[in-house]
Amino acid sequence: MTHTPFNGDRFIGIELRKLIARFGVRHIIETGTWSAHSTREFRTMVPGRIITIDPTYEHLFAEFGAAAVDDLNRQGISAILGDSSKILETVLRWCVPLDPTLIYLDAHGGGANKSNVNPILEELDAIGRVPGVRLVAIHDFQVPGKPWGYNGGDWGRGFEPLSYELIQPQLAVIFPSGHGYHYNDEAEGCQRGIIYVYPNA
Repeated sequence: MTHTPFNGDRFIGIELRKLIARFGVRHIIETGTWSAHSTREFRTMVPGRIITIDPTYEHLFAEFGAAAVDDLNRQGISAILGDSSKILETVLRWCVPLDPTLIYLDAHGGGANKSNVNPILEELDAIGRVPGVRLVAIHDFQVPGKPWGYNGGDWGRGFEPLSYELIQPQLAVIFPSGHGYHYNDEAEGCQRGIIYVYPNA
């Protein structure tokens, strides 16, 4: 299967570019590399660091061969092998504590610890522990009133969708002065939901 950035959804790239321009974003951190098509697209969006985290290079190597990580490095992209729920905080503290940064969350269950639990809450907790200007985009998100696909999981309360209600407590920590958010209202390709969250203007 041939992959494309954002699972073939060009509207995501258009919206991210608008937010990057609006907030002066310089760096992007991604969780859930897969075959790194979206990662390569991020390189065209910002001048600073691009960091992507995934527990395996399996999909990357399957599509681009054993030299895929070296190729990313040549493009100024750092591919980090590991469990995003455990290392995202370290990555945030190491790389960009001050400059505006977009964090694109697209990791799934079945990661480094072979758990079926989506790591989203641990990732958001990690972001909340590191001060700085953040924009957060979460892929595979439930969009009210839209038929887009989304993920779900059991975060200790029984199975529930990946929704705003689920992550609202973490957002209050990440954005102590308040936040705005919106969902995608158009989708193509795999037609998945996404939420964009940012500081209050």
